[in-house]
Amino acid sequence: MKPKKIFALTLALVAALNLTGCGGSGGGNDKKADLPKKSVPPIVEMVQKEGTELKNQNVSIKALKLESAVKDLSNGAYMPPMRYLDGAFYTVSKNKDMVKLVLKDKKLVVDQPSLAKNVSFITGVAGNRLFFRQQVQGKTRTHGLEKDKDIGEIYANLGYLTPTTDKNNALAWTNSGSFLKTQAKSDGIFPVPNAKEAGGYLPQNDPYTTCGWFSIHDNRALVKGRVKSEAPNNHYVREHELDMRLVRSYGPNKDFNFGSFYLTDDYMVHARSNSKGLDIYSRKDAKLVANFTPKELGINSTFGCQIDGNTIALLDHWTGNPKLVLISFK
Repeated sequence: MKPKKIFALTLALVAALNLTGCGGSGGGNDKKADLPKKSVPPIVEMVQKEGTELKNQNVSIKALKLESAVKDLSNGAYMPPMRYLDGAFYTVSKNKDMVKLVLKDKKLVVDQPSLAKNVSFITGVAGNRLFFRQQVQGKTRTHGLEKDKDIGEIYANLGYLTPTTDKNNALAWTNSGSFLKTQAKSDGIFPVPNAKEAGGYLPQNDPYTTCGWFSIHDNRALVKGRVKSEAPNNHYVREHELDMRLVRSYGPNKDFNFGSFYLTDDYMVHARSNSKGLDIYSRKDAKLVANFTPKELGINSTFGCQIDGNTIALLDHWTGNPKLVLISFK
């Protein structure tokens, strides 16, 4: 075959390979599809951009102090006293009204003073629904709040109900330390779980005898409580899978008896009482790795909530200078 013909055939073959996407970097199939960017809530973006950087040991955070006009809230117990959902904070007033708080011109203000009455706790948030414990006609039951409207009773028991993976799956629990899985029926109502049918109280290997704190953080649960195998005065915080299998224990520490607890991607955070600031524990080995003082943070408070996997909020509502501090972990 003549050289000119060979050259022409080679060009044709290269063109054909490129058209079919088999021609290496020139092929259309080699272009990777653009992955959707994970959306960052504006409040998180704000603290990341405008927060003051603080470092202690090898832990870096950003803290942003904002003004607040919010006072006279209920401090609550057993769980986070405040919840974040879709750009707003929800909490309970001293008068037991559910209150909606929002940021306006970087100042925390009351947006809705009474979304529901006779509320004792907001027990969790899943999707677009808040779970809250309310007394109606002398009976304490769990209700749901969607789009700031009470959708009615969703659990006919006076115990606590906290959603886990979504608004149709939850853990029913009491401060006596019993945990049972439950799932909503087609009508959205959670049946009161039967311990025998549910396979027994959780965790099965070492059940709790008391529960002083319970909160869900993405795919983990945090429990502050006593278990049968430990001395009664040992205070631990334990990290569990959502089926209550134990992942790791923090402590014992007598200071765990007070304060609030949060779980970021890398740390377990203890907001301590008595002006002791934030203790930061590594989730790798459960050891204390840093402490940020109230002076550094600009706030002395255990009243707060989780915003996302690396951001928490602390609120001062009882002093003459109320404030909100947003804290982002790097």
